[in-house]
Amino acid sequence: MVAFILVTDGYKFVYKWFDVLVEHGHYIIGYVIMPDHFHAIIAFHNTRKTINRIIGNGKRFLAYDLVTALKQNKKLIY
Repeated sequence: MVAFILVTDGYKFVYKWFDVLVEHGHYIIGYVIMPDHFHAIIAFHNTRKTINRIIGNGKRFLAYDLVTALKQNKKLIY
């Protein structure tokens, strides 16, 4: 198992996603970030987007940021 968040210093990417959520009126109730994944309790404000879409977009952008960081640090294993 690769600790992607630890290897890429990906904590900043998680916090960036939290900032986007807060900007859109959502609330971060609690969270824990581990070396390879994180858990969050999020209170979603009424929005036209479904929770699945919001979470899916967050996961997509987190993955993009992590892969970009791995490539820049030359730590991506092919």
